[in-house]
Amino acid sequence: MTFSFLSHEKCLIFDEMPVWRGMQARPGVYQTKPFQLFEEKTGLLVQNMSKELANEVIGRYSREDYTFITAPPGTTQWAKANALKKLNWLEQQIQGSSPEMVLEIGSGNTWFAEAFCENFSPRKYICVDPALPSFDQGVIQTISDYFPSSKTPDHCFDLIIAFNVLEHVAEPDKVLFEISERLNPSGIAILTVPDCERQLREGDINCFIHEHITYYTGSTLYAALKKCGFDVLKINSRNDLFTVLIKKKGISEGEIAKVFESPIGIATVAESLNFLFDDMATSLAEALASGAKVAFHGATQGLNTFLHLTDLGKADVSIFDGDETKAGLYLPACQKPVAHYLEEGYSKHDIIVVSAMSFCDAITRDAGERGIQPEQIWEMNFSTLPAIK
Repeated sequence: MTFSFLSHEKCLIFDEMPVWRGMQARPGVYQTKPFQLFEEKTGLLVQNMSKELANEVIGRYSREDYTFITAPPGTTQWAKANALKKLNWLEQQIQGSSPEMVLEIGSGNTWFAEAFCENFSPRKYICVDPALPSFDQGVIQTISDYFPSSKTPDHCFDLIIAFNVLEHVAEPDKVLFEISERLNPSGIAILTVPDCERQLREGDINCFIHEHITYYTGSTLYAALKKCGFDVLKINSRNDLFTVLIKKKGISEGEIAKVFESPIGIATVAESLNFLFDDMATSLAEALASGAKVAFHGATQGLNTFLHLTDLGKADVSIFDGDETKAGLYLPACQKPVAHYLEEGYSKHDIIVVSAMSFCDAITRDAGERGIQPEQIWEMNFSTLPAIK
């Protein structure tokens, strides 16, 4: 059994799941840890960690050998392009004003701080992140610590930025309350956090990773923000990522009217995962047994989990990705190195499985441009597959 579902405890349990440390120079080198997802009374889904595992996962952020699960801004072409999109979006929200005091939580590096300072010339820009060394260069200051931190100067900020932070912390409400306390009455905060709505409903295994403790949907994120004292000015979702603009409660006028679906029960998640690890895995195994050439598009941690838990990583499958920096490296659970999707061999496969489901539309379009027919494209989630119609 790949996982177990305890309905009376509202808990989903994987006895083992690969701990994601990124792409590797050789295959087969990785560790597994238990993974448990629990449904709270509010409908929020959280990872139920032992203290030992929590200390190991969260403690790694301050280690010198920590490997980021997502490349920090400016470290790859993709990461640079993604950071520039955030900077452009932020510029539209600021609307010509120039925040003097800026706080960035979980920055990873100072690339975004430097780009922001070049465009907006703040008086002070403080980055708080345990993965950073502490230094003070006048305008930009880094604090090597977890937020909230007693090392942070005791004053308020015009702008607070937290890109992909809430899902990583053990007490996200505590972080949100502290952001509210540190925000000037007229200030704004910009947050990004994974949108797990589609992934949870469709059994997209890319959703689950040991470093992510809280799994927000539109309704649960909105409720958390309201609970912690914020008015939500904007909330957008693209490629399974929320971008949120918030202010202190009572400051804004005409708060957005947002209609979200009800929280996703963990029973729905279990049903979708049953499809993935039963019907999907069986269909792929049957296709391979019949001589079909199978490739996955998207070298993701979710695919690594799927290959490990189904043993399909031992089969003759190929993996392609649009990120050139992954070419020649391995997903730990697969025996073949990753290739760039523009390589000639891509179009010679009978089945292309979209494994990076957050970018399904773009991958499907790219596959079509390479001559892959719609019936050859399968989605690695709760969907109808040609092989099991």
